[in-house]
Amino acid sequence: MKSLFRAILFFALLMALAACGTTPPPTDTTVPQPGTAYPVSTALPDSPYPAPQTCTVPQFVMDRAGVVPGATAVTGTGPANVPVRIDSVFNMGQTLGTGTIGADGRFSIPVTPLTENDYVGLRLNEAGFTGTNLDPNTYLSDKCYYSPDAGLVPQVGFYFDRATVKAP
Repeated sequence: MKSLFRAILFFALLMALAACGTTPPPTDTTVPQPGTAYPVSTALPDSPYPAPQTCTVPQFVMDRAGVVPGATAVTGTGPANVPVRIDSVFNMGQTLGTGTIGADGRFSIPVTPLTENDYVGLRLNEAGFTGTNLDPNTYLSDKCYYSPDAGLVPQVGFYFDRATVKAP
């Protein structure tokens, strides 16, 4: 039995060695000279993704300089005539103040005094849309209105802008 196993092993080794000699050598052994490179295509393939969106609308943004302990108003910018509110995100969206963005795109919303390390957010004041021709979905569905700090806070809601209250 051992001799049969040795014979099979010897035969397999011979076959492996025989196969090694049948690999053809590379046909192109040239190496680019220093300062040269292989040709590279500069044409880019068509992208399967749409081009980045060009935004021409104002974002909802709070002025960070005014989000400080003890502040009694929050200012910022956004689309004209939109009703907004300032919430304490840490307090499950407790409303600190409401107002409407002016025709000039600026707002100043009176709020209960801000406390240090609270996390406040700017969101639409859904109740303020009643009786207007504005549709909240216009702003929610277009990411151009979002600030870089926009986001959904689980169990609280969506905020167009968020900031931590901290001393300057």
